[in-house]
Amino acid sequence: MKTFDEFLLEGDPKPHSEVMQTISRNWNKRHPGSNFNVQHRPAEEGKQKEHIYLGLIDVKPEERGKGMGKRFTKGITRYADKNHLPVSVKPGPEKGREKDLDRFYRNFGFEDNKDKKTAPHPMIRPPKTRSIETTK
Repeated sequence: MKTFDEFLLEGDPKPHSEVMQTISRNWNKRHPGSNFNVQHRPAEEGKQKEHIYLGLIDVKPEERGKGMGKRFTKGITRYADKNHLPVSVKPGPEKGREKDLDRFYRNFGFEDNKDKKTAPHPMIRPPKTRSIETTK
């Protein structure tokens, strides 16, 4: 199964929709009982711009707290940054965990999606450009 880094380094890139389907399928195979879903959403005139939709991160209870959701989200945001795509999400927290999930996504750079010009979901993460550090 390909890692996020392998998708990032591919010489002959595949369509975003195919990459997202493969990532979801691989993560679900690797982590039975958990559910991961990420999709490429093409631009729709007047409705949304091209973006990645982080549809679901549902880690089975006994696997929570081990960084699985963080690794998945970090991989998706790195892929999106490399491809200059925003990422949207519609958080669906368990009752009483709303603040935790909000903090989780904000730590990855997600913010309130007030204008909904890119996507219809409540949170959006604009693509980040990596700064190149120079040594003196």
